[in-house]
Amino acid sequence: MLHTPCSEDNTQIVFTIHPGQHLKQIAGALESQGLVSDALLFTLYARYKKAGTRLPAGEYLLRANLAPVQILEQLVKGKVKLYRLTIPEGLNMDETAALIAEAGFCDTKTFLDLSTDPEFIDHLNIPSHTLEGFLFPETYFFPKTTPCRQVITKMVDTFFTVFTPRWQERTKTLGFTLKEIVTLASMIEKEAGVAFEHPLIASVFHNRLEKKMRMESDPTVITVSCPERLSVFCIQKRLHPSFFQNPGRA
Repeated sequence: MLHTPCSEDNTQIVFTIHPGQHLKQIAGALESQGLVSDALLFTLYARYKKAGTRLPAGEYLLRANLAPVQILEQLVKGKVKLYRLTIPEGLNMDETAALIAEAGFCDTKTFLDLSTDPEFIDHLNIPSHTLEGFLFPETYFFPKTTPCRQVITKMVDTFFTVFTPRWQERTKTLGFTLKEIVTLASMIEKEAGVAFEHPLIASVFHNRLEKKMRMESDPTVITVSCPERLSVFCIQKRLHPSFFQNPGRA
């Protein structure tokens, strides 16, 4: 029976393994969806193959004309269905959270709570009270069952993949901290209408900082309430202490 398909139907069926789901539950769901004829036999075979704890969560495209041994093989390989998630450049944290929630990956409140959770931020080695500016805009591919923490961690990891140690050293040479340079990049992103304007705007901002001038930038005018809400960082560098959006590669 392990080498005999449940039926000859070759229609693709989306089968979901939920996070934390046990082997018995998975086998039962396979039987109820007509993918295997005997849940107990499938369970015993999976245990024999030592595959009971090696079935990744996610959505799988399976067919009833596959034999149980073939179905188990596909599940063990973890070839889950991936969904595209595109985060455009220039979104702030609230906008990013809303987009991700709309895509069905993580509800807005959970995303924002994690993005301002001190313990989680510290775990990611981010020198800030928020992940604003570190949620890298990119096209990602995730299984639908991906936990919110994993989505955020991937976005932050991608930030550090782009912002290489070489750029980090360059940041120190210019006299900025990581938080300051991301804030400046965020302002440049917000101020620029198109990508080719970035170098010019960056040059203008850098010159103003050197001369200890005010930034005179829309993002600072919109978000800064001087002098009460300004930190030492804002006073020294004429920059607001919080980030305005997530800058991209440019």
